[in-house]
Amino acid sequence: MKNLGRVLLVDDSEVSSFLGIRLMRRMNAVEAVSLAENGHKALELIKRVSLDLVLLDIHMPVMNGFEVLEALEQLQGKRGIVVPSIVILSSSASFSDRERAEAHPMVKGFFTRPLTEEKLSYLSALVAEGTEKVSQPF
Repeated sequence: MKNLGRVLLVDDSEVSSFLGIRLMRRMNAVEAVSLAENGHKALELIKRVSLDLVLLDIHMPVMNGFEVLEALEQLQGKRGIVVPSIVILSSSASFSDRERAEAHPMVKGFFTRPLTEEKLSYLSALVAEGTEKVSQPF
């Protein structure tokens, strides 16, 4: 499995976050993994830490995933700010959420929670291939 590098998991669900981080570490899928429980904290980390991938939930308190994407668009290109690849990892089964996320130019893919070995392997393989956009095939 291709290592995903330095990953930020942005999710307000403690259980989902715990299980996702545990899985990524168990599968040796990441160099390092950080956690932010809302979009505001995620933005602060993105400004300070070099990241390769952000797994972003859509529905969160304080600042939701779509608001994070808008803020990242404003940051993109600012001196010293490198916006990592963004993949939505959400519990939302809403077709409109998925369609809106996949249409966003910064979003590389959309997966529904929970993160599983199968989804992580699929994401890793597509990242290794350098695919521009990824989506959950199942």
